[in-house]
Amino acid sequence: MQVTPREDGDEPAAMSSRTVAQHVSPAADPDRRRLQLITAQRAYCERQQERLLKLRRKIGDLEEINTTLHAHNEQLQLVIAELAVENSTVFATSLRKNISTTEKRCIG
Repeated sequence: MQVTPREDGDEPAAMSSRTVAQHVSPAADPDRRRLQLITAQRAYCERQQERLLKLRRKIGDLEEINTTLHAHNEQLQLVIAELAVENSTVFATSLRKNISTTEKRCIG
């Protein structure tokens, strides 16, 4: 099918997009490219903002976990200190019992 231009100079509507793209004026091409670059830049900025928000959320979550672990660690440190005192008390008591038992054997 061969398409002929109309008398009023407009291109026929049945032309393919490739044919229309070939007939775009050279002045419109830089504008199209500029618009394409602006659109790409906006999309890039939006992706970066989204990544930044995700990272900020992740930082908040990690800080919360860190606070929880720090508090738990302090509790465990207290338990260790209590057990160390108890251990030294038991050790001292058993040492005294051993000494008194040994003395009884030697004396008696």
